[in-house]
Amino acid sequence: MNSVESRNFESIRAPIFAILLFETFALIARSYLQIELVDSGTNLMRARNLSYLVVPPILLVTMYPILKQHREFLAARFSLRNLSYRTVVTAILIGVLLRIASWGQLIAFASFGVYRNSDPNAIVGPLFSFNCLPLETLLLHILVMSLIIPVIEETINRGFLLYTFLNKNRVFAILLSSVLFAVIHLTQSIVIAFVVGIFLATYALNTGSLWLPVIAHATFNGLIALDWLCLQTIWNPNETTEGLTAIGLGASLIFVAAIFAVGKCVSRKHAGAT
Repeated sequence: MNSVESRNFESIRAPIFAILLFETFALIARSYLQIELVDSGTNLMRARNLSYLVVPPILLVTMYPILKQHREFLAARFSLRNLSYRTVVTAILIGVLLRIASWGQLIAFASFGVYRNSDPNAIVGPLFSFNCLPLETLLLHILVMSLIIPVIEETINRGFLLYTFLNKNRVFAILLSSVLFAVIHLTQSIVIAFVVGIFLATYALNTGSLWLPVIAHATFNGLIALDWLCLQTIWNPNETTEGLTAIGLGASLIFVAAIFAVGKCVSRKHAGAT
């Protein structure tokens, strides 16, 4: 490895406050546009996805000096040299396992009564149906969720934030970048987003790549898109019975097994990584 490549694997000093400010501004602009689209009669899901299309150009314009200054760092992180059939399959597997873990956590919490619907008229279920939205809406959602969002969030969180915080130490960098990643998600998703952030940050450092976390993130988000928009589930248990306790324990075991498998996958260091 030459001296330039070696430097690219060390910590950087990016202007964190400015990056977070630009990201916040882009998300506020997106929220404003979403409200305008909904008020004009656009379907909420379509408005949510269409409005996100303004985020990439806003970030490219506002962050251009930062991107230009760190172009060698980004080129190293997005190099194709770490991509192979095996590494891509592993990244996809990590995304699948993380989604399985999130479902295990969701089912366990519902079974143990952590999640309860206070509406006395709520359907208990479980009821399952499979009915996707129109193809155009589904494809737009997958484009945003599985392509645009993973690239942006991995570049900012597992790129600039993670590697800048490495000036402190590795554990600090992983934890703080994961906290900042979690807080931009919906309240009910913060915990799982934090867990996902920890694994993807570790994965980024151990592979020296941002492509592989992007692929894992894209897989995770793609599965969310499918089970949110195609698989409708209604299940509101109103009390915890012995049967539900057994289901909760089984779901907890699935969660633990999936998390353990993800940990094994992301802990493997690639040649030349940090």
